[in-house]
Order: sequence, then structure tokens, then C-alpha cells
Amino acid sequence: DPVDPAVVSEYDVVSWTTILDVFRPDVVITHVSPWDVTDRRVPGLNNDEWTHVGEPVYDDYARSEYGEAIDLLTSTGAELYILEGAPLNREITPQNDPARILALNEIVASLADEAGDAVTMVDYPGWVGPVGSDQELARRDDGVHISDEGLIEIVPWLLEEIGLDGGG
Repeated sequence: DPVDPAVVSEYDVVSWTTILDVFRPDVVITHVSPWDVTDRRVPGLNNDEWTHVGEPVYDDYARSEYGEAIDLLTSTGAELYILEGAPLNREITPQNDPARILALNEIVASLADEAGDAVTMVDYPGWVGPVGSDQELARRDDGVHISDEGLIEIVPWLLEEIGLDGGG
């Protein structure tokens, strides 16, 4: 929902519509979130029972939510870059199962394909590296969040991926 532009930069205020209206970005970057593969109960979905990626009713829900996000984030003409979700380096539990994030990546990639040239998927898992590798452990020392070293490396990589590296 739109909010007063004066409060849009506050930590607890989220309004993509206001941000798009105020800033008119040329480029928007977002990501496939591991939070979207956790078990959840969505009011009105699946008889209010727990569900997750891989169950058709939730897959349809995820497709709808990410589709709306893509439509909104490209509505002002911005190029949208979506970082694919990376498997987490955590004990394998249902919510950490790499198959779930891969399934969600497939859903979002199909939406990106449907959106055409305005949306590009970015190989974030390739940058992170295979789970347990030296590359991954240096870039995500807790198995989820980008480490201090990773933060130094990700910005130039991401700018190059989206063609804003100044090199060409």
C-alpha cells in the first residue's frame, strides 16, 4: 500500500509502490527468498493447514505472489534482476531441503521468462558456491547470510552481472 513518502525510508515501513513512485528506479534488484520455502499457513489457502513449495496449492500461491511482485516492480519501466535462491548450508530439515529452493527458483524463472526482456534471473547460487565449499564458507560464514568478506565481493560482481560495472 502507498505510504507518506516522508516515512518510506524508515526501517519498519515497506511500500514498494511508494518507493517506485518516489525514486523511479531504472534498475530493481530482488531475490528468491529462503523464507518462502518454509512451511507456512496462509489464511484461506489449503484449508488453513500447513503447506509449502512442492504442494500444488502453495506453488500456485507462490506463482501469484511473485507474479504480482514482478508486475509491480517492472510497472514503471525498470529493469528487474532477480537473484536465484541459494540452498542454505544448514542441517537438512524440510525447510532447508535444497529441492524446495530449487523448485521455487523454477517457478520464479518461468515467470521471468513470461515477463520477457524486463526481467533477468541472476545466478546467485553460482556466486555463493556449492554448499560446504571454501567459496561458500567465505561468502556465507553462517550458511545463510553474506559474510563481511562476501559483502566486499558481492557488489562488484552484482554490478557486473547487471551491466553497471562501468566497463562497457
